[in-house]
Amino acid sequence: PLGFSIPLEVNVARGKGSEVQFRKMRENTLRIVINKPVQFLFEFSLNPQNTPRWVDSIQKEVASERPTKLGTIYKNWTKEGVATEYEVTDFGENRGFTLSEIGGDYNVRYTFLPINDNQTEFEYHEWVSSGKLEHPFAQTVLEEFKEITEG
Repeated sequence: PLGFSIPLEVNVARGKGSEVQFRKMRENTLRIVINKPVQFLFEFSLNPQNTPRWVDSIQKEVASERPTKLGTIYKNWTKEGVATEYEVTDFGENRGFTLSEIGGDYNVRYTFLPINDNQTEFEYHEWVSSGKLEHPFAQTVLEEFKEITEG
């Protein structure tokens, strides 16, 4: 267990159609530079009270334990009252983490790369192993994250 493995195999369609178009339906990667240190952004993103502040579709989120570690369960509710649970399946302190939907196929990896002491690149990578992403994030969601964290 090295913690937070960056490489990720992505299953890609072979044969008919465009490989890139198919992959884009199954995964989405967004990046933004934020003027805050890695540790601040890492801790902010793990605090379940912060999620509804920057993800408009989430009304509430709770975590099974704090501090967060491998195996922690996050549960969130949409504004319509639909609950979903995610398990932390990869974790690297101040580097990133992966949340995998329990009983589903959705995964999301948060990666924090320091640019300097007070500037960080945040990468949000979401994917499904089969099918397609139903509601991929838009860059505006990360812009909201940036606006709130830079406050």
